[in-house]
Amino acid sequence: MNTRPTIGILASPGTRDGPSSPLIRFVRDNFVTLSKFKICATGGTARAILATGLYSRKAITELSDGPRGGVVELSALVARGDCKVVVFLADPNDTRSDMSENYALQRVCMECQVRLITTVTGAESWIINEADSYLAETRAAKGSREEKRAKRVFPINWRQGQSNRHESGAPVILAVEEQTVALVAHDKKKMEMSKFVASHSELLSRFDRILATGTTGWLIKALHSEEKDLPGVLRQAKQSLSSERFNKLKQMIVEHPQKLAKVNLVAGRHPSLAKKVMPLPSGPEGGDILIANETLNKRCHWIIFLHDVETAHAHETDIRLLERTCQISGVSASCVSDEKSAGRWADNMAHNGSPSPAHSLRASFGLPDAIVAQPTDDTDSDELGTELASLAAAYLDGWLAKQSREARRLVVKREVRIAVGHGWVIGQIPKQLARLRASRILSKFDHDLLSIQWLPAVGNLTVRPESLQRESEHICHAFKRMYGGRVERFLSAGYFKPPPPPIFPEDARLMKSLKGADLALVSAAPWEPDEIKKNYPDLDTAMLPGVDEAVAIVSLAFLRIDGSVAPTRYRFVGLSADDLNEMVKKRGEVILLCGGESRRLAALAALRANLASVLITTRDTAEWLIEPGQFQVVEPAVADEKPLPIDLSTLESPPDQDQPSAGP
Repeated sequence: MNTRPTIGILASPGTRDGPSSPLIRFVRDNFVTLSKFKICATGGTARAILATGLYSRKAITELSDGPRGGVVELSALVARGDCKVVVFLADPNDTRSDMSENYALQRVCMECQVRLITTVTGAESWIINEADSYLAETRAAKGSREEKRAKRVFPINWRQGQSNRHESGAPVILAVEEQTVALVAHDKKKMEMSKFVASHSELLSRFDRILATGTTGWLIKALHSEEKDLPGVLRQAKQSLSSERFNKLKQMIVEHPQKLAKVNLVAGRHPSLAKKVMPLPSGPEGGDILIANETLNKRCHWIIFLHDVETAHAHETDIRLLERTCQISGVSASCVSDEKSAGRWADNMAHNGSPSPAHSLRASFGLPDAIVAQPTDDTDSDELGTELASLAAAYLDGWLAKQSREARRLVVKREVRIAVGHGWVIGQIPKQLARLRASRILSKFDHDLLSIQWLPAVGNLTVRPESLQRESEHICHAFKRMYGGRVERFLSAGYFKPPPPPIFPEDARLMKSLKGADLALVSAAPWEPDEIKKNYPDLDTAMLPGVDEAVAIVSLAFLRIDGSVAPTRYRFVGLSADDLNEMVKKRGEVILLCGGESRRLAALAALRANLASVLITTRDTAEWLIEPGQFQVVEPAVADEKPLPIDLSTLESPPDQDQPSAGP
């Protein structure tokens, strides 16, 4: 078990950039002393310390990047009593130094009497004059009654809440009974909070946890506990609150029921509600920061903050911190800051409204994103396919614009690899891009900052002119005309009868590039051998699965309804189901276009196979997919007989390189 004391370190980019920057010199020169501590550092700072080559990853706890919640996480360590020294090297020329969380960190350090060092000179002096004595004092206090009392931050009924985010980043729809709400009220708003709780006690008692700061929490707990439990609640409150606040609490416990009675709000006690209330330290003592940390970790989903705007507060930065934490990307939480809005929120929560189909899709299938078109008719048609392609075009352009902005920020040319599938709907995406660009809808960005490789996701399936527009390579060239870059191509045919010939070295390298693509555009279609025969007459359908064996085709994968791969006697060249699945697992962008009544089973099979990170579909298809039980396998899976992939480990050339590539 690690018994080293914790030191928190965070540094602005300007103080950690370069081998002779203040932070790097400090951690390098004082490696021997700092290695006796457990170092907790915000993201960029931790990476800069590791880049010195002196510290191992085990020695550094890397928090989130500062603007993405790392400062909140470090502040929570201070508020919990788990960090007693903080080195904060700020760059006065960096506007981010004025963020509310930075001030909240400084204030909670002072409130909790944690050593805060804000200059390199101060940090060097602390190392020389104080660090050894601090280590000795920490060892002596380990396990003492004083240390245990100092770390008594959470109430005895504390337990961890449920996250409303999937590991993939997709939102999770939690029932009210699984959610956490936080109640915060300034002194002049505590009566309003008592009214709010009394008016909506039935709803609030349904929540899994009710977090509350200081006096507010103990007041709600006392007002709604059974009479026999009240002495125990008051004993806990006395241990947690200062004498002044505890005396105010006792006064409010007497006065608030009388005031509530005058406005006909005596709704009786609610012991089930009281048992779920978890009082934290008061706001100035770190309670706001602890709630912000729970919010950052997706375990607090609603914050009701009745803010006294007419009074100045010493912990104003903590108040702003709660609101800013809700706004951090990836956090699904909301903050309500006045009585009227809080009442409306409670009324709407009681009605149990349904989320949008896109939100439900993300939650049901663990998708990072889902985009839902709104066609008037869900029948398969060119108009429906064009609408899906238009949404995919907008998504792709936005994604490339983001890559360009990131390249500009880092002052580098960014290499991007995009795998392009085959089929009619994928071929419509460049056409929709041209339409959107002509309409001046798309945002402008610098294409020259990107080096784009357009990679055909499958080899050529035909040489017939009438079907060329469906080929991956042909579509890649259409994208190149829009964004520039270069198009890679397969030298061999897209499929072979067994035994397959040795693969070209160039094709082997292209396959490896495909597996590492940053984004893939693919579609799912129902498996209809007759349709395939019409578009690709050279294919022998006897070599492919029957309609009773597969329901869908995605890229070159034939899928059963349970998401498993149906066998085929052909050997295909291109992205397989396993390749797409790996891309999704590695957080690559796999955009799957599939919508319309005839394609619903195809969409379901692809989702069960985990072949998409972004689904673009129609509203009716989305509502069908999220019906209860749809994600479950509806028929037993047959033992897989996946076709053996072509061996890419060999770079052996075909016997005659001068001859055209082998056909089927």
